[in-house]
Amino acid sequence: MFPGYTMAELETQARRRADMENSTFVSSSEVFDAINKSAEKLLEKIASLSEDLLIKKSTITTVAGTAEYELAADVLKLHKVALRVNDADVPLNRRATDFVDSVQTQTWGNAFVPSYRPRIATGTGGALVWKLDFNPVPSGVYTVPYEYIWGWTAIASSGSKVELPFPEYIVLDVAIALLQKEKSSTSELIQEREILEKRIEQWLEPKDHHRAPHILDTRDAEDWGYL
Repeated sequence: MFPGYTMAELETQARRRADMENSTFVSSSEVFDAINKSAEKLLEKIASLSEDLLIKKSTITTVAGTAEYELAADVLKLHKVALRVNDADVPLNRRATDFVDSVQTQTWGNAFVPSYRPRIATGTGGALVWKLDFNPVPSGVYTVPYEYIWGWTAIASSGSKVELPFPEYIVLDVAIALLQKEKSSTSELIQEREILEKRIEQWLEPKDHHRAPHILDTRDAEDWGYL
């Protein structure tokens, strides 16, 4: 995981860049909303350039007779789904149709590998979540490992950490949003953000076609690179 900065730290830095440290024109809750939007935008930008940097792993444990399973809350896009057979992961094929035979169950294994289909559905608490359904329905308990590209989950606590690379992008983006609300000039910060976006693209550009890019953060907690 990447070095993190709290929501409060990011707010302080964004207000400083916007020269609004003592301003009450924008509340902390509004700044936190802007941080969440910027973090989501940054993650989507990283995912478009280098998905491998954002891969997480999880597993599903099936229940006999149950076809549908809820995925992790931060799933943005599925990368790979497999069936664990004798300590080996056998890739599963994505199904092209919604059809599931909810009556017929099947023993899974090397002799028979099920198909899956992801879909958005209502999860626990009424929120929209990603779910997987399998066809045919499992006849017993199986382990289904999956990899996914993770997306941003909004946070609101001042002490919660935003654990993303390139935190300076969030700071600049939020500072621009603050100045735009105040109807102040943003041209200088927008230019800085554009320069940073080009640097991010260069950093994430694969240097080796067989290896994902890595980010080494050598700064200490107080060094933001532009202060």
